Amino acid sequence: MKDETLLDIAAYNYRSALKNYRIVTGDERELNTVGYLLQQSVELCIKYNLEVNWIKYASSHIIEDLLDEAEGCVVFTEEFYNFAPALTRWEAISRCIKNYKVHQKQIEQAFPLVKQFLVSNGVESQDLVYSHVSVRDISAF
Repeated sequence: MKDETLLDIAAYNYRSALKNYRIVTGDERELNTVGYLLQQSVELCIKYNLEVNWIKYASSHIIEDLLDEAEGCVVFTEEFYNFAPALTRWEAISRCIKNYKVHQKQIEQAFPLVKQFLVSNGVESQDLVYSHVSVRDISAF
């Protein structure tokens, strides 16, 4: 097994968000989990790019602050930057505030933005594809 990087974990978190979104049953906490995973994928991608460029960064989860620190070593659109506060909110609020819910429309808006961001910053697009594994394939477990 190769040494795992923050970029590998970012791709894994995106796939996990996609997997969880595909099986959402209506429980609001499920959407919060999807939002959290999307935020984490972006945060780790930024931090990976900061690290490989030898840029020290604050211990922050605020996406827009991390984007500001990473300007020049990560690629992002203005639309993505403007969406960053929502991602930050999902990480911070969804795990601390009771009855907070991420809206499905926001999640649907986030997926293509996050995917484009990850691909623009070193993640291979094939690493963001979630493949269904049948029960037969995991019968050993």
